[in-house]
Amino acid sequence: MIMFDILDSDTQLKNNNSKSTRKTCDTVNRTLRIMQQYYQQEDEQNDLPTTTTTAIRQSEIDNYLKFGIDKLNESCCSNLSFSADQEYNPLHFWKHHHTLYPHLAKIAKRFFAVPATSAAVELKYLTALHEKARAKPKSYIKDSFTFVKLIQQQTSQSNDLVLSLNLESLFINTPVHETIHLAIKIIIKKKQQNNQFTKSMTSTQPKEEKILFQGEDISPNQDKGLIKEIIRQGINDDKPLFDDQVFIHYMGSELDGKIFINSRDRDEKFNFSLGKGDVIPAWDLGVATMKRGEIARFFSIPKYAYGSKGEKRYQSATSVIFEIELLDFVGKDLSDENDGSIIRRIIRRGEGRKLPNEDGTVEINLKGIYKDNVFDERTVQFIVGLGFLQHIPLGVEHAVCKMLLNEHCQLVLKAKALQGLEKFSIPMNESVQYEITLVKFERLEEERLLNDKEKLEQAELLKARADDLVKDSYYELAAKRYQIVANLLSSVTFRDTNDTIKLRQLKIAAQSNLALCYLKLGDYRQCKTFCNNALALDARNEKCLFRRGQVYITFSNFEQAIKDFQTALKINPSNVAAQQQIEHCRQQKIKQKESYKAFFNDTSKPGLFDVDEKV
Repeated sequence: MIMFDILDSDTQLKNNNSKSTRKTCDTVNRTLRIMQQYYQQEDEQNDLPTTTTTAIRQSEIDNYLKFGIDKLNESCCSNLSFSADQEYNPLHFWKHHHTLYPHLAKIAKRFFAVPATSAAVELKYLTALHEKARAKPKSYIKDSFTFVKLIQQQTSQSNDLVLSLNLESLFINTPVHETIHLAIKIIIKKKQQNNQFTKSMTSTQPKEEKILFQGEDISPNQDKGLIKEIIRQGINDDKPLFDDQVFIHYMGSELDGKIFINSRDRDEKFNFSLGKGDVIPAWDLGVATMKRGEIARFFSIPKYAYGSKGEKRYQSATSVIFEIELLDFVGKDLSDENDGSIIRRIIRRGEGRKLPNEDGTVEINLKGIYKDNVFDERTVQFIVGLGFLQHIPLGVEHAVCKMLLNEHCQLVLKAKALQGLEKFSIPMNESVQYEITLVKFERLEEERLLNDKEKLEQAELLKARADDLVKDSYYELAAKRYQIVANLLSSVTFRDTNDTIKLRQLKIAAQSNLALCYLKLGDYRQCKTFCNNALALDARNEKCLFRRGQVYITFSNFEQAIKDFQTALKINPSNVAAQQQIEHCRQQKIKQKESYKAFFNDTSKPGLFDVDEKV
């Protein structure tokens, strides 16, 4: 709200103690309060007064302004240094010591849609004052050399001179109240002529910008902010889909035709993911309507281009025109190696933000097509990571982990992405097309979101899955899940005895089964590590003693192997396998000694300490 300097009655009484002065002072203060209310109403109405309010309060505003200027002349002229031939300039004082002038500048900025200090506003005031001066030159503006010079500049052909006008110099020797009244009258008159004057300069687009371009309105809200004109028709009816990789050439120009960017100058096409917000909205919206090979022009207001604040070289709202040629578009490559083995196109976007994860349960509708024939069409539920058990190809599993609920997509798979389709006898060097809809899914909760009880339950679930994989000899997949179990339980503690016992058993089973998986996979060092982990929890673990003994045999460390087998035999005397392994190790030790003896007794080979007599 605009605040006004209230005239202090006590201060004025020092200058004049007459009753008439006190009465005038009271009138001024009452008028000032009315002015405050008047301009407060202006703020609530976009800083522009209504005709009704102005008409009612005009006489009181006149009294306030005239009295204020008179008092300023009386009380302030003596404190200001003027030469004998100079007159006190009330506007100069008003501008620097009163808040009414900034408010007028604010109104001017609102109406004229340019900064109040710009030459455009100054020219508006100059023209209005010039007209008034011709009508009543004596009561408004005296013929000073400065004003005559400015009038000549205003009527000249030189725009540079007009742009150099100074606002304060226009009002030399001009009564302030006359200037203010004139400005308010101009604004009210313009308000009647234009009902759109209250709109912000950043929220509207000049009409001439909107009618410069003829074409189809493709803006989401049909606000004519993004208009498309086709220059060259495209090939067939296929259009890019959400998240497709699109390849374009583009040229950007201002409304006056000045080109500010052109990809052809660099002789390189530009690509981006459609609809992901990697580019300005005009491109995402416009390219989605194009066909391969099409060339189109797009007129865009700042809302769909560089925004109200602009970007880089644009420091304000700027409407632009883009000419775009859609060279090509392809689905997104989802493969980890970007080798083109999994290409996805999203036919229908999904819902929500969560995605399926490893070991989560999903249900999908799928249709597999090979050489234009449907070879697999069904609704199937499977565990992510174990889809091959349901004859789900590796590429489909990988794509499902990047789908949202109810998303419908199209996949093209080839090479290693076809693993899991052995049942259908499809060659690995061929390509297969799938259409998939994610019907529902249940995520496996992340470790950080689980409490100890939930971690124990999840560990039991994963161990059961891993046990089934071991039975089917999928040792690598089983080891992965046993490792998750071990990690889940590493920080879990319980006070309850039953839970504590169950926790200990699960920890031992995870380490022991990891040792089994790595023994089967031939990774003996890992096997030994997990055997040691299990034995640290349970020194009498027969299975881990036996497995570590087998590892020692592969290392030809028969002494340590015999110790582990003998310990296992003490725990379980009926362990026939341990007894057999002990006999095997003893025989291997004898063979090892004989081999060493034969090596050192071979006189045909030089000894380690023999002197080399060759010169």
